[in-house]
Amino acid sequence: TKYDDTKLTGTINEKDVPPTNDIENSIPVIENTKYKLDDESSDVNAMASMHETEGSPINSLKALPYSTLDYNVNELLSLQQAIASTSHAFYLQSLVGASQSLLQPSTAMSGSFGIGAGYALRKGDLVFNGGVNLIISNQSDLYLTRTAKVYGFGSSFYTYNFNYRQLFELEGNFELGYQLNRSEFKVGIRPSYLLSAKVNISSDSDNAQDIMSEEKQVYSFTDGLKRFGLRPTIGYAFHLKPDLELGLNMGVQLMTKVDPNYIQGDPRKFALDGQLYLRKNLSWNKR
Repeated sequence: TKYDDTKLTGTINEKDVPPTNDIENSIPVIENTKYKLDDESSDVNAMASMHETEGSPINSLKALPYSTLDYNVNELLSLQQAIASTSHAFYLQSLVGASQSLLQPSTAMSGSFGIGAGYALRKGDLVFNGGVNLIISNQSDLYLTRTAKVYGFGSSFYTYNFNYRQLFELEGNFELGYQLNRSEFKVGIRPSYLLSAKVNISSDSDNAQDIMSEEKQVYSFTDGLKRFGLRPTIGYAFHLKPDLELGLNMGVQLMTKVDPNYIQGDPRKFALDGQLYLRKNLSWNKR
């Protein structure tokens, strides 16, 4: 029979079983095997200790300088604050304004006033506003005329004069702003739609036998005017409080608002206007 430190090979017969004293002598062999395994375990433990010392993520983290750790924490906090700074609010506003005449070469100015409501979205220092304003403008020189020739027993010329006193417009207001402390700088666009008008209409005839002259005031009459308008704008606002701002914006009308067939002259192109508004944000809610 052949013995080995780690395994037993060969075939054991009853006659080959060693005597008791031989079995006792084999015990040190087993103990030696145990010692050998202990030595191998020690090597494994040593390698594990070396791995923990050189490559362990925990030991590597401990080895980082405090300044690096502070920087990473501050970076994460800044990112978290930027995400948490997204908020939104609904707002109400009142406004007054002034604009150039829609006719040229007139130097007259028209005044306006109105109210509005909208939605504001804030993300960090960027603010987006979208809303609708109802604008009433007072016109001082918006006179349009139409002439018609009527045939009967002879012919007569009838002249119709339209004196537009007020215009009622629905105006969109879309702005993108950048806030720096209490100041906010904006660019935007204001599309508009003419809802109605307050007009004094008078008519005259040159026929001596059919002299006619009458004047009446009507609403919802918009002949001679174009309903759609579009103004790009730039603006500035000062935040009196976190939920209250006072602002000014300037715009230029890209589309002529008067039908040239109704005037003796030209409609004004690129009419300038300005608005002063006071806006109240109802509440800023985190998203």
